Amino acid sequence: MRTQGKYIPFTDEQKHRAKNTDLVRFLEGRSVPIKRSGSEYCWDRSQTGLGKITIRGNKWFDQYERVGNNSAIDFVVRYFDTDFPTAVQMLIGEAPAVVSVSAGNSRPVKPFVLPERNDDMRRVYAYLMQKRKISREIISYFAHAKMLYEDAKYHNAVFVGYDEQGQPRHAHKRGTCYDSGYKGNVSGSRPQYSFHHLGSGNRLYVFEAPIDLFAYLSLHPQNWRRHSYVALCSVAAQGMEHILKHNPNINTVMIGLDHDPVGIESAHRLKEVAEGLGRSVRMIRSEHKDFGEDIRAAHGEVPRPAGEHKGMERIRGLCDDISGRYKKQFHPLSALEAFVKRLCNITSTDPMRNYERSLEVAGVALSYARDLYRRIGSPVDDDTLADKLFDRYQPHKDKGQLPRRIEEIDAALQALKSGADPRKIYTESEIKKQFENVLDLSMDCLRLSAYMLPEPEAEQSMQLTM
Repeated sequence: MRTQGKYIPFTDEQKHRAKNTDLVRFLEGRSVPIKRSGSEYCWDRSQTGLGKITIRGNKWFDQYERVGNNSAIDFVVRYFDTDFPTAVQMLIGEAPAVVSVSAGNSRPVKPFVLPERNDDMRRVYAYLMQKRKISREIISYFAHAKMLYEDAKYHNAVFVGYDEQGQPRHAHKRGTCYDSGYKGNVSGSRPQYSFHHLGSGNRLYVFEAPIDLFAYLSLHPQNWRRHSYVALCSVAAQGMEHILKHNPNINTVMIGLDHDPVGIESAHRLKEVAEGLGRSVRMIRSEHKDFGEDIRAAHGEVPRPAGEHKGMERIRGLCDDISGRYKKQFHPLSALEAFVKRLCNITSTDPMRNYERSLEVAGVALSYARDLYRRIGSPVDDDTLADKLFDRYQPHKDKGQLPRRIEEIDAALQALKSGADPRKIYTESEIKKQFENVLDLSMDCLRLSAYMLPEPEAEQSMQLTM
């Protein structure tokens, strides 16, 4: 039960300080188990069925419920089950000692109950076929499998996820009125059992919403049942993780999230998780905003356009640039180390110079990487090297201020040095590992260059130096 505090006339300064409290320090002070993930921290509550929350400063985002903002007060009210006055007191250090994180961990979860079924599915069929252009065969398959039905009260489409024993554990609702944008998960749903289909093949296709999954199957119906599919009903990874951990036959993950900046970053976050579980990953990108828009376009309707990730476009251009510019240069590891050390002493007072310097170090590192491949008799051309470098970019981690970015560059250098003793003869696999470490270093320098100089200014700089 949420605590009820009396009215307290906080000053504007107190409210501002509470709202902007560093949540990492706040949680660590209450012994909450959080872990660093790149430039962010993660509060992993998946064991309680509540999902993960990413945190950076006073900013937070619940990956399962897909809510978040930049108010530490809202965070404490929501996850410590308390009221505004108590939350402010906790954040400015004036709360009673009895208020602790246990309230957040034991926040009551409603029991999972499926919405009552309607006698027929006329509205669901009409909505999915006429408005969303979904194939009747796809709808009928999941309806007969009792994974899709129409609820009696609101006539929503209900997408049901089952556990290994065939018990319903998750349900996602989608409004069927033509002007309705309603969608949400039934209270008490367990995210690891989100809507999914298991086939006998070695591929798992991952989507954000069941509608996206249905649209993709309608566009690609050939032998679809042999593969496995999951709709996360969010952008959290639990549904994908659970399937991969319990189905070792799946060795390839196909990620098909929305073609917009948020979807692209979420897809790379999922890619990192899947690769951590030993799977190869491929991105499947819709031509328009999502596969639902692709199927609308295929039926002659005007789709919503895709949205590109500006950071990825910028980094792609920088990869192509330095892969050709520095190919005739070679610097030994000691020289590369000296370049990096000079770069780590930069300040924010001269962004143009820092942009050029970080770009230079990225190029020097890439020339060192090129030489590593020569040593094993596998020289790489400019395009291949640019592609390999770009593959190291993780847009969801491209965050943080200058000190944090310098720390990452130094950490990448130390990782490279730890596996590159010039007195030792290395195997081919060890040299390939060094190659990956050098690419990480080069990418960290590229990210710094993009951070130091906004794109229009960078283009002007390039024109002046040509």
